[in-house]
Amino acid sequence: FNTVAVTDIQYQVSGSTVTVNAKVKNTGANEFVGNLRAVAGIQSLVAGQELRKAWEQEQELTFAINEEKIFSFEVPTTNLTAGNYLIGAQIFHNGFEIASRNTDISLLADYSITAFDDNQIFNVGSQSAIKVKVKNIGPVEGQATVKLASGDIVNSTQTTWLKSGE
Repeated sequence: FNTVAVTDIQYQVSGSTVTVNAKVKNTGANEFVGNLRAVAGIQSLVAGQELRKAWEQEQELTFAINEEKIFSFEVPTTNLTAGNYLIGAQIFHNGFEIASRNTDISLLADYSITAFDDNQIFNVGSQSAIKVKVKNIGPVEGQATVKLASGDIVNSTQTTWLKSGE
């Protein structure tokens, strides 16, 4: 009898990559030969709609009786936007899914102000420009908003879209 179980899924976000580790165990009475498919997709909020796949990878499996292995996959995030995703591992035997496990992951853009000239001198009644450099240090692209406020003198907001690392 060919049975396996996906016993755990862990992930680690580092830079512009999510490393997914799927722990799979042969729980059957025979050697198992099949496929493991790892999928990352945008989670559907509407019942009955299929997962929109953002990334997918498949590899062949062979397990001795009672053997347990950890399979690692690298999911690039450079083309993803900030949001909630579903990461899953599916086991197939003869083309049929026989085991699966999913986990939710939230990917957010993260920003850092990398340059700001705070030693400027302004003359009363004149206009000036203040330059602020912002970098997206998060794993996905997103919208950055910088607000400059100083009492009742200035209240300005600028918004831009930044890719990861930009």
